[in-house]
Amino acid sequence: KILKCRRNFGVVVLSLRIMSSSLCDKLAQLSLDIDDKAKTIEILRNLIKEQSDRHSSEAERHNKEKQDYFEKCNREYKKYETELHTATTLLKKKKDLLENEVRTLTEEKEEAENQKKKQH
Repeated sequence: KILKCRRNFGVVVLSLRIMSSSLCDKLAQLSLDIDDKAKTIEILRNLIKEQSDRHSSEAERHNKEKQDYFEKCNREYKKYETELHTATTLLKKKKDLLENEVRTLTEEKEEAENQKKKQH
């Protein structure tokens, strides 16, 4: 019985060694897989950061261009508003002068007509 038990024990030990060796191989492979995944994750994080930085930079550039365009349009608007105000003021003055001239001419015409009536 002892020999049989020793033989069985030897088979069990041998089986455990084989399983242990297989388990070690699997653990080693798992460790390599984990390292590969960690490297892949690091690469992906770097790519995401680069992409995020690029988008942030593009967004900043776009906002600056938009702000510059807005300021340019605002300057042009103020320039045209000033020109329009100046032209409007000049036209109002000219209108007032013309109205005065029309009034003066109308008065002269009425006076001439009144004198003509008096003569007849």
